[in-house]
Amino acid sequence: MEDLQREYDSLSALRIRKHELEKEFEKDEEKMKELWADLFEEEKTDNMSDRVSSMVKMGIGAFDGVMLCWKLYKKYGSVFRKWKKKK
Repeated sequence: MEDLQREYDSLSALRIRKHELEKEFEKDEEKMKELWADLFEEEKTDNMSDRVSSMVKMGIGAFDGVMLCWKLYKKYGSVFRKWKKKK
């Protein structure tokens, strides 16, 4: 909040602050890239039990997605049927 209320006396002070903010944004961007890469990093499995549990986990996730789509369609499908009848 202090930064928002700070008054700048000259253009050089504004340029300095702009440069500081650009450095902060670059650091934040690098941090976000690292976190994003860690989030979607593929797990390396060495033994059979880890591979099987990974496949089961993926299957359950896919089933959950299909069930969500089906429930949404059943609940809000009438909206799409009305659009289809207008043609």
